Parts: sequence; structure tokens; C-alpha cells
Amino acid sequence: MQKWMIDLALEAAKRHLSEQTGMIHFCYQDYSSRDCIPLFENFCYALALFRTHERDQVLKGSELLSHLLNFQCENGGFPVYLHEYPHCRSPRHTPPLIYIYENYRHVIEKGLRERLKRAVERMPEAIAFTPRSSKEISALVQQGISVKPYWKFGTYIGAPYDEEVCRSRPRQTLLDTLMGREELDPVHLRASLLTDKPTDVEVVSQVGEWKWELEEGDDYASATIQKYTPAEVPKGFHLFRLVLPEDISLALPPGSFSYENGVVTYSEEVPDFRERMELNLFMTKENVTPTIAGSRATAFEIGETLTLDTPTHTVRLKFEPLTEGTFFGHIAYGNRPGQVSRDEFAAYDWRISVRSVERPAHAKLRIKIEWESRSSHPSHESRCQHIEQHQ
Repeated sequence: MQKWMIDLALEAAKRHLSEQTGMIHFCYQDYSSRDCIPLFENFCYALALFRTHERDQVLKGSELLSHLLNFQCENGGFPVYLHEYPHCRSPRHTPPLIYIYENYRHVIEKGLRERLKRAVERMPEAIAFTPRSSKEISALVQQGISVKPYWKFGTYIGAPYDEEVCRSRPRQTLLDTLMGREELDPVHLRASLLTDKPTDVEVVSQVGEWKWELEEGDDYASATIQKYTPAEVPKGFHLFRLVLPEDISLALPPGSFSYENGVVTYSEEVPDFRERMELNLFMTKENVTPTIAGSRATAFEIGETLTLDTPTHTVRLKFEPLTEGTFFGHIAYGNRPGQVSRDEFAAYDWRISVRSVERPAHAKLRIKIEWESRSSHPSHESRCQHIEQHQ
């Protein structure tokens, strides 16, 4: 298994290695950019070279390590990108350096070995935390910790605290690699950190004050938050998320409202007319067909049922007003807030919006969500989720 992981790391490195600098060039904010030199990925590349146990590769790793150690900041950490030196914004470089020191210092020449020892002694300690998302579980994986995640259809289905997507698929992490997703991705630059250390981490459904109810069937998984009040949360935060086969998901991101026990309460202030798409749900666009009464449509009346057909399921949405007010539904291309792709003119989701044409303060709108397998036996019971919206 270890050779497979190292080969994966080296193969990913080939795509990002500069012949001029001998370093990995990669930008977290734009995968297509080669303008930045990230310290963390370069330390992981050096570790991958050491872990080949081949003389020429170990010498190459030693040379790279020698260059990188020059950029340690006064506080013991390293900058995210080389050009940011001497400003340090990240303490996360500890795992690859400790791995190299503990396992390969005996093959490093004395001068570099002493520099590496001093660097490790000065570095901040790795921060222990309870994982909140697939990204943070991946951070534990980078420290050599194996995990028992909630996992289905090749997707993490635990608390959706920060679940991003890249185009039409969940954004890949090292957790995906451990679970068998093998297509090459920039995250594999870090694959040299994967080990078989048998420490188990319990992945919980609660993150701080936020708690989700997780439900799982043979052909679906859902997460529904119990209580939410407006707060600064990650872009991949979801109040409700339904995960289906073939990388298809339906998500309800937060807005300027509170949520508890299926009831969404908006602030009393009515926004400007141009900003009255106050409620938005997003569903993967690829292989999903939305219809109203059996026909394609871009708008619908409140009270009508919106049907979303996937290759495996039929999902139905219905909006029911509980108070006075005029509302109108829209179906358009869009991207959920957790989309990380930089394709400026591409849309990967169906955006299902309810416009508040005219409403009083504290108006209510119930959303009914049902889903069932398209290959269900007659006795199959569809699942449903009711959400009441207060505005």
C-alpha cells in the first residue's frame, strides 16, 4: 500500500514540478495557476522522495529540504507560499518535517540533519481537534491517523459543516484516496503523508453548537441541522443535504435566517426587490432533469410540485405558503456557495429559488422534500423532509 501512495504522490508532483526551480508550483485558489510555490506541498514532495528509498531520489529530497528550511519564520512556522516570507500564516507544516526527521535523519548529511533538528524543535505543535468535515478528517489523515468516517457513494456523509464541491463532484481530499477514489488530483501531492497508523477517530454529527441528524438508507443519505442562528460559517455549510448515487446531491445553504426543528425564521427586514431570492436550494445539474407537471420549465407557481429526476431517484419539492404573501419559484443554472471551480462561465447546479414578490414580516413558507428510488419495489417507502420558512 505504501508504494502505491508514494507513486501517486510522485505522479501528482510531475504535473506541478518546475524545471527552473525544482519545486512544486501550485495555487490553492486557482488550480490552473503556476505562479505560487506552496511550502507544505513541497515538504510533502521532499518526503515522497525520501520514502522511495532510492539513493538519487533521497539526494534530490535532501537538496529540496535544504532550500525549504531557509524559509522558516521567527515564530517557527513557515509561510503558505514562498513569496510571502517572512510572514507566516500557517503552522501545519509540522507532519512532513517530523516524518522526515524521525525516519530519515540517519541518511541525511550532518549539517542538514542539525538544521532539520533545530527547525523541528522550533515548530509549533500540531493542533489536536475533533474533525468537522471531510477536509478536517483529511488533515488528520495527513498526521498519519486513520479514521472511521461516514462514507457512501464515494462521498463523505457526516455533518456537512464545510463540504465543498469541485465542478460536479465533491472536492477531493486524502480521505477520498483512502476510501478508494484514485483519479489524479492536486491533493495527491500530499499522499506521501499517508500511513497505516491504527489510531481511530470518531467522526461525530455535532460541530460546536451545530448538530445534524444523520439518516442513511441503502440508496441515500441525508443530514438535517437541528438548530441554526445566523453566524459566520464556511461556504460549504449546509442546513440540509441529501446525497444520492453518482455524485448527485441536493443542498440547502444558510441565509439571513434562523432555523430550528424544521422552521426557518427570517429577519423582519424585507430586502430590496433585486435581492429577494431569499431561499435557495441547489441540486447537481449533471444527469438531473427538473420538470413541473411533466414538462421542462424555468419558473413555477408556489404550490406546484417540482420533480427532479436522477438516474436512480425521483426527488420532489413543494413550497406551501402558510401565511399571506406572494411568492414565485425559479429554476436556473447556478453554483452552490461551496463551489471551488474557477470556471467563470460554467454552472454545475440547478438553482431552485423562491422569490418574495411581496410578503409581510415573519411570513411562513413550508418546503416539502420527498425522494424515492426509481427502481423501488411497490412497498418502498419514500422519505420526506419538511422545512418551514419564517420570513
